[in-house]
Amino acid sequence: MTAVMKSNCRYGQPFEAVKKVASNGCIYMKSYFKIFSVMAMLLIIVACGGGGGGSDGESADASGGQTSPVTDDQSGAEDQDDNDQDGTSNNVNGDDDKDNDGIDDDIDNCPLVSNIDQQDYDFDKLGDACDTDDDNDGVGDNEDAFPLDTSESADTDGDGIGDNVDTDNDNDGVEDPVGTFVEIISDMDWLYEQSGHGGNVRNQDNQDDVLNINGQEYYKGVAVYPHSVMTVALDERYHTFKADLGTYLGVNASAQFHVYLDNEKAYTSEITYQDIPTIHLTLDVTGAREMTLEVTDGGNGGNDRVIWGNALLVGDIPASDHDLDGVADDTDTDTDNDGVLNYNDALPFDQTASVDTDGDGIRDGNDIFPNDATNGENFEIQHPGVFLSQEMLDDLVASYNAGERDDIYNSMMHYKADAIVDNCNPPTHIAANSDGSNNDIKNMYVTCATAANRYVNDFILTGNAEAEQNVIALFNKFSAVESYTPNGPSKLVAGIHIGHLYHAADLLRSWGTSWPQSEQDDFSEATRRLFVDDLKDYSVTFGGNWQLAEGYSLLAIAVWLDDKALFLETVRHFHQSSPIKDDARLDIYLLPNGQNHESTRDQLHAQMGILAAAQLAQIAFNQGIDLWEGEHYSIGRAFEHFALYNFENIDEVPFQMHTNTFHPNGSATYGRETHMSTDQRGHSRAVWNMVHHHYTNYRGTDFPEVKKKSDNSTNAPGSGTEMYGGLYFKGLAGLSQTHDAVDTSVTLISDQIDKLPLIALNLGGGIEHDNERRVVFVQAASNYHLVDGKDSEYKDGYIANTQTPEIYRTNRYGLHGESLGTTTPVPNGNYMVRLHFAELERRFAGARRFDVLVEDDVVADDLDVVEEVGPQAAYILEVPVIITDGMLNVDLKRYDWDTTNESVEEPMIAALEVVKLD
Repeated sequence: MTAVMKSNCRYGQPFEAVKKVASNGCIYMKSYFKIFSVMAMLLIIVACGGGGGGSDGESADASGGQTSPVTDDQSGAEDQDDNDQDGTSNNVNGDDDKDNDGIDDDIDNCPLVSNIDQQDYDFDKLGDACDTDDDNDGVGDNEDAFPLDTSESADTDGDGIGDNVDTDNDNDGVEDPVGTFVEIISDMDWLYEQSGHGGNVRNQDNQDDVLNINGQEYYKGVAVYPHSVMTVALDERYHTFKADLGTYLGVNASAQFHVYLDNEKAYTSEITYQDIPTIHLTLDVTGAREMTLEVTDGGNGGNDRVIWGNALLVGDIPASDHDLDGVADDTDTDTDNDGVLNYNDALPFDQTASVDTDGDGIRDGNDIFPNDATNGENFEIQHPGVFLSQEMLDDLVASYNAGERDDIYNSMMHYKADAIVDNCNPPTHIAANSDGSNNDIKNMYVTCATAANRYVNDFILTGNAEAEQNVIALFNKFSAVESYTPNGPSKLVAGIHIGHLYHAADLLRSWGTSWPQSEQDDFSEATRRLFVDDLKDYSVTFGGNWQLAEGYSLLAIAVWLDDKALFLETVRHFHQSSPIKDDARLDIYLLPNGQNHESTRDQLHAQMGILAAAQLAQIAFNQGIDLWEGEHYSIGRAFEHFALYNFENIDEVPFQMHTNTFHPNGSATYGRETHMSTDQRGHSRAVWNMVHHHYTNYRGTDFPEVKKKSDNSTNAPGSGTEMYGGLYFKGLAGLSQTHDAVDTSVTLISDQIDKLPLIALNLGGGIEHDNERRVVFVQAASNYHLVDGKDSEYKDGYIANTQTPEIYRTNRYGLHGESLGTTTPVPNGNYMVRLHFAELERRFAGARRFDVLVEDDVVADDLDVVEEVGPQAAYILEVPVIITDGMLNVDLKRYDWDTTNESVEEPMIAALEVVKLD
């Protein structure tokens, strides 16, 4: 067979491939066949603008018939057509490798362009090095943004994402209303899977090699051995399925590929063997809910390793409708359906929030700097700035000079008679006692911190120079400490007390002092060496009060050191936006109802915790950061709740089992109590004046019980350095309100219209809040509350029928598909059990159906959440129950659980509440 080509055109394109017309007008074709004889010949005739043999342009050699060119110059000038510059003309039969790449021209897919690797992405037998359309998508490489991707050729906004996948092609921040999207089969969750001996291996073969069909590598796809089955959900979202099908390179394999749509066969391939050309499959899947990919044995008895290469689904992106209300977002006036119209909603696609004061894209509840779009880039530490701001210090001095604070001053000067500089003697090496206790360290911290505050206040209020020298000498004693060997409890001791030491140091420096700068620097160096790293290690905790105490002292130290990074790092650790969901994060330690983490432990530690939280918040507030009130908690309400229970002896304060009870690792530190602790009930510490001062002066709000406690407090010496919190703040008034008033109510159980749960578990995820009801859904411990199951992935998007969508975004599902069981300790009595469900994975009824059993009774038969409320919508099932054995048992069973037919998805549940009825 002969291929005819124009002059200056290269050859190498097989007939099997689609004809390609290059920019020079050449049509490339070549015969392609196997040679089985000893010798074969491929004759190529090149016609270059003239006639055939024997024309006027050529003369025949009478002796041999060989032709030679006739030119005006008969001197035998050198031929200039020598592509590889090897000295042999391209027109001379002796040059079999015109590009000198070591590959003979008759098998070289780019004979005039060196390409040792012979890469040919589109299998058109024209190598990528000389192919003007490497992916054969009809768009030339010089105009193709993705020359090796058949599914993409354009990238309008230049962001590296092809227009077919990019949901914002103009990169203006607004998603395109219409377009296409692609899902890769090997990256999807499979509804069902069956495999041969090698398994169904995603994105590589079972030897960890790159997938390869006929020399083409695939970085996405599935390597399988017959008999192989994979089923994925389509849910009518896609219109096209594409894949390259073939056997693994170099493997003696035979197999047949099949595709089923909704259990109906839609495609069957020919039986594929080694060296059979790759099958490029494109299949219409419009309207299908499920697709099954099957590979069966081809029958040759070989190692049947075959590949679904670049298997993907393509679908149209519908007009965006975020809140699923049937109104497209471009015409919807409330796109998140939160009741706040878009023109007044700073976060129009967040159904849980609408306020973003500084417009930085962070809702105010999660924003440490809600009025600063730079998020603290220009933050500067203010001095004084630990417990007292400059405004407060000026007010304190003015009231003393007016003779209004004599009683407080006298009480301060007589406080702890042993708290004088001579009795503050930190050792050269600070360490625990030989028995492991920290009593000596504690006494030293208390004595030194109290003495420091006593002398600093005397110096500031009266100008007593001797008091100034005494406190300078005290601070210099700490500079002389050489080492500190902490143990776990020493963190708590240091955290409780040394923050007051640095409060005194900050006041002294801010007021103006003769303390030499070099000595201040030595004190700062010792501070970093002895305390900073130890207090930053939050790993040893036996209750949230530990970390909160460490945190408040760290903030005081950061103010003294003028260390902005340390200050903000510490604030962020306790702020609700912190990704660290441990016991001391403020919105975890403090419940929305006013209860706190240690309410079930004893009231001494419960008050220690809220005291440390208040001190932490006071320092942050003096630096312009509000931690007193959070989106899910109120420190003021925590004190009001404590006062009602401890000082008014009201037993009906709101209560629910809290995080500590449902500890993430399953082991509760203080037991699994279902009621408030009466241990040390009535315990009081001297901090109520500071709390009352903040809410009265800065928020124009009085918590009634907090005010009562503050008004009735005395100035008598107390047992700890926090006494100065009372001395500083009692009677401090005249400061301006800077923040909005807050809700001061604590709704007693007997007054609750809608009974709040004793237990609220987020079964599939972490801690989430229901702010409207002041309920926290705590994380369930898998080894204590759940006998089976696994957490699902977080699902974004709008959730209908609820104002608390976060508890539905993760679910618990059965590990083995057929069932899911929960076992939760509950005191005997009458209850209402609320079970929360939402279908976020399947869009149609019938995909997930299961029975719900409570205490072994079927309370919902063949429940289908989509059938009840549709997809992406909350559904609550309420079941009355009587507990007689101290345990609540809930079981979910797939509707066909007693058969081998796995025709529907496994059961799933989002959350569980237990509400006491009597």
